[in-house]
Amino acid sequence: MAQLALKEELKKQKQMEEATYLALWEEDRLAKEKRDMEEAQKRSGRNADMLNVLNTQRAVAEAQRQEEKRLKEEEAKLMEEERLLFKLEDERAEMERRRKLRECRDMLLDSMEEKRKRLNEAKQEELALDMKILDRILQESQEDTEGQKQRKVRLFQLVQ
Repeated sequence: MAQLALKEELKKQKQMEEATYLALWEEDRLAKEKRDMEEAQKRSGRNADMLNVLNTQRAVAEAQRQEEKRLKEEEAKLMEEERLLFKLEDERAEMERRRKLRECRDMLLDSMEEKRKRLNEAKQEELALDMKILDRILQESQEDTEGQKQRKVRLFQLVQ
């Protein structure tokens, strides 16, 4: 009976040990499961953080690309405006050059016209003076001829 009691005691002790081991094993399993869950959550958090960082970097890179594109477009626009401005300045310079040429030509034509008028006036004055002189010479000539005729008539009357 003592042996049976000892056997029973050993059996109980073994059952208690097994229950203790089982409880420890379950505790370890739960702790490991908890650690695994915590690690998975940390990993998930790190992954989410990395994903956020990557998304932020991607957004920054896209914003930089958009800004570079905008700057290139603005630079192209400014270059086109500058080209048009140079073209306009060239056209204005050409128009000014032509205006000055026209002005110079007009001044030259006016000067030539004035000179022509002065020459014509001088010729007219000279011609009028020549005509006056000719009239006077003709008149004097006629007076001389008339005087000679009258002398001849007087002489002729005296002779008769």
